[in-house]
Amino acid sequence: MNKTRLPSRYGKNEPAGLAGDSLSFKFVIFLAAHVLLGLAVRWSSLAATAQAFLALAAGLYFLSRDDQPNRLIFSMAYITGAETLWRAAGAHIFWETGKYSVILLGGLGLLKYARGSRPVMWPVAYFILLLPSLAVMPYFDREAIAFNLAGPFALAVACMFFSVVRIDQAAIKRTLIMILAPTMSLGIFVLGKIASYQEITVGSSSNFQLSGDYGPNQVSVALALGALAGLYLVFLETRPFYRFLFLFVSVWLLAQSALTFSRTGVWITGGAVVVSGLYLLRSPRARLGFIAAVLAAGLAGYYLIVPFLNDFTGGRFSDRYSSLDTTGRLEIVQADWMVFQMYPLFGVGPNQSKPYHALTFRYSSSHVEYSRMLSEHGIFGLLALMLLLRAAAQRYFSSGDPYSKSFPLGLTAWALLFMLASGTRLVMPSFLFGFGAAAFVLRRQPDLSTGDVAVSGKLGTRLSQPHNRWIR
Repeated sequence: MNKTRLPSRYGKNEPAGLAGDSLSFKFVIFLAAHVLLGLAVRWSSLAATAQAFLALAAGLYFLSRDDQPNRLIFSMAYITGAETLWRAAGAHIFWETGKYSVILLGGLGLLKYARGSRPVMWPVAYFILLLPSLAVMPYFDREAIAFNLAGPFALAVACMFFSVVRIDQAAIKRTLIMILAPTMSLGIFVLGKIASYQEITVGSSSNFQLSGDYGPNQVSVALALGALAGLYLVFLETRPFYRFLFLFVSVWLLAQSALTFSRTGVWITGGAVVVSGLYLLRSPRARLGFIAAVLAAGLAGYYLIVPFLNDFTGGRFSDRYSSLDTTGRLEIVQADWMVFQMYPLFGVGPNQSKPYHALTFRYSSSHVEYSRMLSEHGIFGLLALMLLLRAAAQRYFSSGDPYSKSFPLGLTAWALLFMLASGTRLVMPSFLFGFGAAAFVLRRQPDLSTGDVAVSGKLGTRLSQPHNRWIR
């Protein structure tokens, strides 16, 4: 196969540093700037507020100017990575700004870029099935509805939007960097908080002090998503300097995620790496790089990170991660199942399952999205859940190059595992599950016997129609 260079699809709007497959040094500067941003939001919530408004404004600007959705997708990825930082820093924005932004940008992007293409339609049915339960709510509660339905709505919009775009290797790198950068800011923000304490009390449960005085679960998963993005960049990048940089950042963020004492982030990222690894190990051109990266991260963790964290926490770190306690999640699932048996048709309505959890645990919100859909939406929630899982299964059983499938399937697994532990509290599972619906076409590494290289199209290429209109 002859090596060819496809024309840019940005036209005159192609941003500097985005051409070609290689990352430019500007991205290193971009990441370094986010280290400084982490310090800025540590001292002033106005910095986080400005960041949130600028991120959304940039997405709307790119939407209005660009002929293809390249930079719009980068903006959506950036907002996804930054949502927890904005919450932790006390940005003066809506609590669900991350989800609302993805809904707005993805919805407008679908209207603009899907002309001549047919998006998948299962997300429409998925979301509509969640609406009948509104009729059984005791009174109209806007916050409860937004808290429970904004995530599924964002997931539906993201799946429809990404089902009409094609994503290549260069674009995946840039999307991952847009996720990675704000999670680095969050890491610096939390480190600054930790350094300011004269005394830290460490127990056997999730620790707010070690999470920057914010929810350990959300901080843990945000940092772990940054670690996953960094690890994927290690696989995708070929130059030693960048691979070492991304590996270092990935190990740092995963270690800091573990330090929150919320195990969610570490476990779901580990699960995503395993899923990706099952496909990367089947690809001769990626097998060695995957083994080397995982081995390097594992050795650094075992011989450097774990001993340090154990010493820092007085041995409590190992105790926490050797525990199999589900911290009430299993009991909540049992209560949700009891509620589903009592109210099988419509459930009890969005956010109305809290008092029923006291049957087996205590008054609390659901953590497992799958059981929540049963207790709060009844049989309609079960049907919606079946559509969601069928879409995921379709991706896993679809034909394709193992290397190209490894990343979207890993991101899909991360989203599903997130919803198993944390519902849809953040926009991350919605965006990532939607992102996995895109057509990933990765450039093959050079064939050592012939020197040939296969080249894919640029991000944003619209598909005339998906291979399967109903499920992708």
